Amino acid sequence: MHKMLESFIEAILQGDQHRAWEIVLKAEQTYKDNIHIYEDLITAAMREIGRSWESNDLTVADEHLATSTIDFIMTYYHSKKSKNYQSSQHKAMFLCPAGEHHDIGITMVSHLFEDFGWSTKLLGPNVPCADAVQFVKQWKPDVIGISITLTYNLAQIENYIKELNQSGLKPVMMIGGRLVTTYQLSSFITEQTLLFDDVEELKRWLRRHSKGAWQGVTSKTYHSSLFSDRSTV
Repeated sequence: MHKMLESFIEAILQGDQHRAWEIVLKAEQTYKDNIHIYEDLITAAMREIGRSWESNDLTVADEHLATSTIDFIMTYYHSKKSKNYQSSQHKAMFLCPAGEHHDIGITMVSHLFEDFGWSTKLLGPNVPCADAVQFVKQWKPDVIGISITLTYNLAQIENYIKELNQSGLKPVMMIGGRLVTTYQLSSFITEQTLLFDDVEELKRWLRRHSKGAWQGVTSKTYHSSLFSDRSTV
């Protein structure tokens, strides 16, 4: 673990927003763009905190303080550093299914889509399937991103994909999170479903699909840990 990451973890565990923000500003001199700030600093920090929590080295209170500090830093960073891409008029919504309470990863993905000019709606954690379907019918997004990190939610992710695809709109479904890399999810996906586990692949996808008329996609597996804010849950 490099020194900057160690200092960042220490700051967020202490709830020190000012110090954490100073480290982010320093990181900008090292990392070439906001993707690497998200992936190599913020996501890496949450992975380490997740491991420490699982090892009982941190309390629930410690983990919640770190999460709330990260959430503040991420929101502030996004508001300060959003790029002025030409609006594409495309729409994307993001959520965590019922029982999923860690939404930092999916929030970062929502911010990334906004950077590329997409109109986004972040529904956040613990969204019941029926409510997600109702929102899709009302807002009519082109893309729906879902983050899944908890093993016991594998049983319901297939239902989310099925119900959201039956909304009559056929949106592109993006599934990300820790379980994408550790479990075989191909049996759940349709031709309009993408599995992501790599930040650069997601960025390349956005470059290809953020301009011009919406063409839809066909099924493909990418690799994007950006959807997941903890490596272990």
